[in-house]
Amino acid sequence: MIGKNILIVGSGPVGLAAGLFLNKSNQKVTIIEKGTKKNIYSKALLTNTRTLNLLHTIGAEKKILDKGFSLKGVRLYFNN
Repeated sequence: MIGKNILIVGSGPVGLAAGLFLNKSNQKVTIIEKGTKKNIYSKALLTNTRTLNLLHTIGAEKKILDKGFSLKGVRLYFNN
């Protein structure tokens, strides 16, 4: 069993998702971030289908999709 008070360090995509799922399981969660300035941009480039499926199980998928936009494909180029 998970403890009563959970501390998540980092408010990136993984920290926020962990907080969502733990909170939905009735766990008390505190998320801290070392950054001091509000970041209006996502730290995630995209959200994959599996993540959306997981978010759907807790009712968060629609809220997230309403704030973003859909892509039919992505091409990434790296200059090594």
